[in-house]
Amino acid sequence: MTVASASNPLSKGDHALKIVDDVASAIGQQDPPGGNIEGYGPVGQNVVYLEKGTNYSRTGPHELGHSSGLAHIKDLMETLPSGKTRPYTTDSFPGNLMHQSQDMNSQGQPAAGYSIESFQVKEMYRLYKAGALNRGRQQ
Repeated sequence: MTVASASNPLSKGDHALKIVDDVASAIGQQDPPGGNIEGYGPVGQNVVYLEKGTNYSRTGPHELGHSSGLAHIKDLMETLPSGKTRPYTTDSFPGNLMHQSQDMNSQGQPAAGYSIESFQVKEMYRLYKAGALNRGRQQ
């Protein structure tokens, strides 16, 4: 990891981690009522925004997951044996990287962690092979 500068500019394939005072302002949004956007990783892009002072050890990898095409667990659908679908919950995949930091399971315990599932690795690989990742937009 190096610091980009005028004498060491980013190249197209580099991934940029931008530490900013306020992520919401940096991406042209507003923080949700009672909340704070700690990070932002646009899917397929080579930039991740992290708010100064946030938990970089978890938020950074979480946002890199987004830039690699991964969604929040609770935004995914599970296919049941009957063929019907239902949303995953914060009880699904305990300790997964793609739970949000504030997510609590039904027992009131933190849902978030650092693990990823094989289906997530396969999804990142599928998107990579399809040319949907690493598009070099670091603005």
